[in-house]
Amino acid sequence: MRVPNPNVRRGSRGSQACVSFRKKPARSDGTSATWEFTKPELAQILENWDEEVSFAEHTVGTASPFVTARARKAPAAPIREALKSNPAPEGQCKVLYHGVGKDRPGAEAIGRGGQCQVSSYDKYSPETELQKKPTGQHNEVYSIYTLNVVPETEAKEIVQELHDRLKPGGKAIVSTRRDVCRGGLLPKTHGGR
Repeated sequence: MRVPNPNVRRGSRGSQACVSFRKKPARSDGTSATWEFTKPELAQILENWDEEVSFAEHTVGTASPFVTARARKAPAAPIREALKSNPAPEGQCKVLYHGVGKDRPGAEAIGRGGQCQVSSYDKYSPETELQKKPTGQHNEVYSIYTLNVVPETEAKEIVQELHDRLKPGGKAIVSTRRDVCRGGLLPKTHGGR
């Protein structure tokens, strides 16, 4: 369900979006919502984007939304919460942190003390190594606080990349910010679900 803001030019770098999925989040509070998806669920989202995803773009100022990435001393809260309920996969464990930004502690945490091989990717990173597109299949893919800082067309591309990099039987963990969902921008059809 599209919820356009007439005051925002689509894809402008001075905007953020309130992003939600039809599926009920695994965890949600006033600051974020986290979903856990299978590969078939990601395929369903991509096939029926307008019915499965609500994307309400609005202005947050003139600064680029990419400035929201900041250095962290601890992993982002959605990663800490996801790791509590998701033990390392059996066998060879490969994990992708898509849109890692400056969350190096998060990338380390999803490696579970060396049990999993972690690949980090962020096309906007100033670090050339992080700009390299990921390859191969992963047991888990993470996208934390990324979809709400890119235009909708890029958000859909990110979900496609998560789908393409996820092994069958794997899990995608996707979090979006809720504090940007001010003024009723979270559509009722996707509200607390």
